[in-house]
Amino acid sequence: MRIGIDAYVSGSARLGGFTHYISRLVEYLAKGEDELLVYVPTGQIADVVIESSPTCTVRRLPFELSDYPDRSVRDFRWHQEVLNSALYEDAPDVILGTSFFLPLDWPGAKVVTVHDLVFERHPEFFTEVNLALYKEWGRRAAEHADAVICVSQATASDVAELWGITDKPVAVTLLGSSLRTTPTDIEVSREVVREQLGVTGAYLLNVGATHPRKNLRGVLDVYTALPKAVRESTGLVLMNADFPPVWSTLREYGVQEDVTVTDWLPNEVVPHVYNAAALLLHPAHREGFGLPVLDAMTCGTPVVGSDRPAVPEIAGDAALLHDPADTDAMAKSVLRLLDDDRLSAELGAAGRRRSGQFSWEGLAASTRAVLAEAVTNRAAS
Repeated sequence: MRIGIDAYVSGSARLGGFTHYISRLVEYLAKGEDELLVYVPTGQIADVVIESSPTCTVRRLPFELSDYPDRSVRDFRWHQEVLNSALYEDAPDVILGTSFFLPLDWPGAKVVTVHDLVFERHPEFFTEVNLALYKEWGRRAAEHADAVICVSQATASDVAELWGITDKPVAVTLLGSSLRTTPTDIEVSREVVREQLGVTGAYLLNVGATHPRKNLRGVLDVYTALPKAVRESTGLVLMNADFPPVWSTLREYGVQEDVTVTDWLPNEVVPHVYNAAALLLHPAHREGFGLPVLDAMTCGTPVVGSDRPAVPEIAGDAALLHDPADTDAMAKSVLRLLDDDRLSAELGAAGRRRSGQFSWEGLAASTRAVLAEAVTNRAAS
C-alpha cells in the first residue's frame, strides 16, 4: 500500500501533540512494508520522518510558510492546491490528513485525523480565524473522508454528536507517551532540573498553559489556595509556557516571582522535569487526549486533574480528578498527595501500570488497518 501522509504541521515543536502524533506515526508505520510518501513544505523541519528508512520518501513541496502570514490563506493553499497537485502526480493509494484537514478534490481514498472538537465545545478559547478554519474546513474534511480517525473515544463521540458523522467508520487510535525515555533515578532527574531550570526544591508541574483550554487560571487558583507554608516549600513549574499572556496572568495573580516558567525544553530534559515533580496539576477545561497526563503517569508522577473529557478516559482510576472549576477540591487533593507519601507512591505506581496500555506501535497498527479498509471500500464502491 502506498500511503500519503500530510506532515504540514510537523515542523513546529510548539504544536505539541500534533508533532508527537505525526512523528511517532511515521516512525512506526515506516517499520512496515508499506511505501510512505511524507509531504512537507520546502524548508520545513523534517525531524518527524525517518529519511533513512527504505519505505519512507520525504516529499518537500515548493511552499514557503513565511509567504502566507494569514493562516486561513496558508492552510487553503497548502491543502487544496499544493498538496492536492502532488497527490495527482504521485497517486498514492490513500492520503492521511494528520491534523483535521484534507485536499477535498483528491478523488482517491482519504482519511482524516480529528484530534478534538474543543473549538465546538469552547469557541471562546479560539481566535475568529482559527475558529472559522476548524469549523468549516475541518468539518468538510471529515464529511469528505472515507474514514475518520480520533485520538480518544471522547473525540469520536463529539464527531458523531456535534458533526453528525455516523455514515462512515470513525475509529479511535489512542496515542502513546511523547517521552522518548523514562527516567528511573529521581535523584538524577532532580539534578537535571536544578541545572536546567534552577529549581532546587519540590514543585507542582503544569504543561502547555499557553492555550486557554489548559486553564492556567485554574492552575493558579489552586496554587494560591494552598497554605503559605506549603507554597514556600513547594514551587510551581509551568513547562513550555514562556509567552507574554502567561506572564501577564502571573502578574495579575502577583506570583510572577514565585513561579518558574520554561520555554520549549529539549526532548532529553522533559522526562526529568516530569519525573522530579511532586505531581502534575492538570485542570484542563477539555482535552482531545491529554498527553501531559499520560507522560506524567509514564514516569510514575501522580496526577491531580480535570474530570472533563478526555482526561478520565486516559487516566482511568490512576489519578485524582475533579471539576476544573472546583478549586477547593483540587487544592485538597494536592495537599493529600504532598502530605501522604504512601498515597503518592500508590497513585504513581497505578499510573505506570495504566500507561502500559498505550503505545505508538498499537496506534500505527490500528491506523494502518483504517487506511487499508478505506482503500478496500473505495475500490469496491
